[in-house]
Amino acid sequence: MIAKVETILDQLRHLAEEIKSPAADGSLAAKRVQLRAIGQSIQQLEGKSVPVPNELRSLKTTLVSEISSFEGAERARIALTKGLSEVLSSLNPPCNGGVRAPRVPVSYEDMSNTQPRSVRLWGSSVQPVSSWREVLKVVCDKVLERHVDRVSDLEALGGRKRKYFGRSPGAFRSALKLSSGLYVESHLSANAIFTFLRRVMAACGESPDDLEIEVKSRS
Repeated sequence: MIAKVETILDQLRHLAEEIKSPAADGSLAAKRVQLRAIGQSIQQLEGKSVPVPNELRSLKTTLVSEISSFEGAERARIALTKGLSEVLSSLNPPCNGGVRAPRVPVSYEDMSNTQPRSVRLWGSSVQPVSSWREVLKVVCDKVLERHVDRVSDLEALGGRKRKYFGRSPGAFRSALKLSSGLYVESHLSANAIFTFLRRVMAACGESPDDLEIEVKSRS
């Protein structure tokens, strides 16, 4: 049995290296920003009946191909992570009174040095935003509106000394009041907000991947 386990683990290690997402270095977000900028430039040139340089079209094609490759690797990584999580969960019984804490799929999107432009949840209409604090409020408000019955679950998020949701603004370093009357900690980096919102989605039984945030580089 041990030999079989070692063989499977060795195969999984090789598979993990093969599908390891190149987006882990944060280049995926940058390439998406670059692709949008190039797309806009091409549209402007075509709108003015100006010939589009072949180099520009070639760069767009290259970026589309690279992004597609990145996203394919990321989908494979998520599928492997989810599968392994399910296997491990089946081996280990719940340790908190029979209720399993929601697992949040890891995202290697690097949101540092970016400014959000819009938010979309569950494929609905796009809502313009201009700051990560605004993203935090918009998403939390929409999720709480959709899952009123999960408020107590969200209030339980965080450690013993630091809560992310609460009823008193004095409990937070920088309290942001939500439409529901709850307060949320907003003293967070862009990456921390993105990760936190994915965790909120998971805590409410939603897929974190249903949260789409369009960003642009600050540089």
